[in-house]
Amino acid sequence: MVSLRKLFPIEKEFELDNTVDENIPWPFEVNRKRNMPIAKFLGTDGYFLFPSENSYDVYKQNNNEIGRLDAEGVGIPLLHISLEFPTLGNAVGNSPSLMVWKYILLHAGEAPPPIDHKVVRCGSKWTLYKVPFCEIYRKWSFNYREYRFTFPYDRFPMTNLTLKRTVANRDLYTYMGEVSLRWHVPMPFLVDTDHYTLQILDDSVPNLLDDSVTTNRKKRLKTDRKFIEIARYTREDRDMMPHRTSKRANLYIGEWSSTTAYGIAEVPWTTQVLACHGLLIHYIEHQRREGGGQRRGRSTQLPPQVSLFR
Repeated sequence: MVSLRKLFPIEKEFELDNTVDENIPWPFEVNRKRNMPIAKFLGTDGYFLFPSENSYDVYKQNNNEIGRLDAEGVGIPLLHISLEFPTLGNAVGNSPSLMVWKYILLHAGEAPPPIDHKVVRCGSKWTLYKVPFCEIYRKWSFNYREYRFTFPYDRFPMTNLTLKRTVANRDLYTYMGEVSLRWHVPMPFLVDTDHYTLQILDDSVPNLLDDSVTTNRKKRLKTDRKFIEIARYTREDRDMMPHRTSKRANLYIGEWSSTTAYGIAEVPWTTQVLACHGLLIHYIEHQRREGGGQRRGRSTQLPPQVSLFR
């Protein structure tokens, strides 16, 4: 019998069209593709995301440790997601369920970050800090699952955003500014896949975050629906056997950058936000598998008190 994965090439290579497209709004213009591995460190809670495959390889070549510090910050993870200690506030969405931490480099002798921080490594010219970056709050109802992101520790133009899905469907809808987006799971009822694509939705496609008036207006529009793909999450290239540092997934993001940088120093803000999306998706997929959700089309949830990052 022919595999459904062979009949439906859902994990084809993620390619970007670098030509200028007036249909792609700011800040999603692209001129390069960034490959960001998501890794598990043995004996450490949570998952780590590296700014590039090159950076991940350098970390492993350094005996799975952070090596010499330099201005570019190659060989250092960019983000770390971990489960917050369960509380009643987690369950009702009043306190964060997940925390995303960010690694930053400052010149030696420069004042440390004016927030809660941890000194990871000191060099002759640079100091590496780990600081809180993003809080993720979960809110569950009978029909919907919502994940609210806040960025209270960074001086950037976005303060919060929400990803929302139905209980019956794994697609996650969101807005970034005025741009309507959807993390889409191809053919979830035919193939048990943990593959997501991030699409820019056109004006005729309703978003779960729309109110009823907006939803009805979009449904009345007569347009050819176009979905512009700008990012992808996949576990296709994961390590099959556990290691001290194991790659668990890859996040591919299209971005606009004037320079090619492989370290933590030059990662665009939009890429950092989408990286938080990718880490949440990885957490959701881990939860689905741990809960027995490998059966086709079934999405299950574990009690919040269960550790999801073993």
